[in-house]
Amino acid sequence: MSSSEITKNSIITATKNLIKNRPIEKISTRDITNACGLNRNTFYYHFKDKYEILEWIFTHEVKPALDPYMKLGDWPESAVTLCELMRLEPEFYGNALKSGQNRQGSFIGILETYFKEFFIQGGAAHYDRLGLSAENREMVARFYSHAVIGIICDWVSFGMKKDPRKMAEIIHLVQEQKLFL
Repeated sequence: MSSSEITKNSIITATKNLIKNRPIEKISTRDITNACGLNRNTFYYHFKDKYEILEWIFTHEVKPALDPYMKLGDWPESAVTLCELMRLEPEFYGNALKSGQNRQGSFIGILETYFKEFFIQGGAAHYDRLGLSAENREMVARFYSHAVIGIICDWVSFGMKKDPRKMAEIIHLVQEQKLFL
């Protein structure tokens, strides 16, 4: 691993550790650089801001685990996989989901965008059959994206205790009854 990758991983690890204890809005670049013993210039060489770190975590840690299930028949399994990932680092994911909910680049925003893009792309043939405009496709995709992420956020807020497969069963039911794609 190159020294640049080691430095980047140090920044990511420090940020994740800080998020375990407080919301990202209350974490400064200085907090991150102090936690990993780097200067601000080094931080900005790797990331433009702390929210870009959340994007990196999603792209490199979460998305690869979800992608195999993002097919029309299998996508509810991605919700189970996401929950299983969250159980591995409950403090981090719990705070990451609570942080920046109204800010673009928040973890919730990243997840919703990912699912929305899937619903737009994956549902294209279905939307064509229904004659939905691009605007309506976007609205439907946003609706279901918010629903899936909202259910997961509820699951997290209730302590991650319930079996995520129960959630997937409900999602499958909605899908099978043609309430969705």
